[in-house]
This record gives sequence, structure tokens and C-alpha cells, in this order.
Amino acid sequence: MIEVFPQNWELVRFFESEPALFEPDQPWLSNKLTFRYKGNGETLQAVIRPSYGDFRFTHYSGEEVVSDIDLHWVQECRCYAEQGKEYLSLRFRKEARMQEAMVYTKPRISIRAGNILFQ
Repeated sequence: MIEVFPQNWELVRFFESEPALFEPDQPWLSNKLTFRYKGNGETLQAVIRPSYGDFRFTHYSGEEVVSDIDLHWVQECRCYAEQGKEYLSLRFRKEARMQEAMVYTKPRISIRAGNILFQ
């Protein structure tokens, strides 16, 4: 199970939308959340299963998929807004063999996983 997870309001502020919930009567931590952020003709879809530490991000430019990344063994998720940038910081368990991923919505949608930048 994920050890650090943002408050509901932090995720709503970050994605600028309410999530679609797989089980509306269940708390967010034990649910499957689907967020959609739209900006500058691009869309970031996030499917998050906090209790499993699973995050999937799909970045679209119009209808075209720019990147699609599926991340597992997330141990910590934090929201940041500083110096004109807004991003999620994801830290992983040792089994993942990756330390951190960053998912940006501002100044533009981009995903950095380890040393790889998807934009």
C-alpha cells in the first residue's frame, strides 16, 4: 500500500477536475481514480489505484497518444506547485529499480521517469 498520498483536494486542484471513481461509495485510497487534465490542446489522463501503488499516465496531443507510461510500486505521491511549475512527485519501492518520476501539468504536460523525459 502507498505510504504517502495527497489529500483529495490536492489532487482535484492539480488535475483541475474531479475524478471518475470506479466504486463511488468507497474512499479514494481504496478506489480506482481516473483524472483528466486539459491544457493547451493537450490532455493528461491519469488512472490511479493508490492501494496498489499503481499509476498510469497517458498524454494526448489532440487525439494522438504522445506517451503512455504505466508505473508500479509507488510508495509516495506528493503534489507540488512552485515557481510556475505544477507536478506530482512519485517515489518508488526498491523493487521498482527506479527512484523517482515527475508528472508535470504546468508549464506544459510532460513526464520524467528516471532519466527519460516524455513530452
